[in-house]
Amino acid sequence: MVASAIVCIAMLAGIEPDPRGHGTHEQLGLPPCGWPASYGKPCPTCGVTTAASLVVHISPFRALWTQPFGAATALAGLVLAAFA
Repeated sequence: MVASAIVCIAMLAGIEPDPRGHGTHEQLGLPPCGWPASYGKPCPTCGVTTAASLVVHISPFRALWTQPFGAATALAGLVLAAFA
């Protein structure tokens, strides 16, 4: 659990949160989300990686504003890792 948390924290610390609020996952080599291209706005899960990266970059309020689920998941992961 701790090793997984360290890998995730290092990975998220090494990328810059996208100022659009979504698309940060593209820095990890993943393809862009097709939803914004098709519908002109982010999908309900867009921004999870951006929010997690913001949590690791110590911007929890921006993370919550960007994507509450992503911020909560990242914070829960950090808490679980601390207890592990």
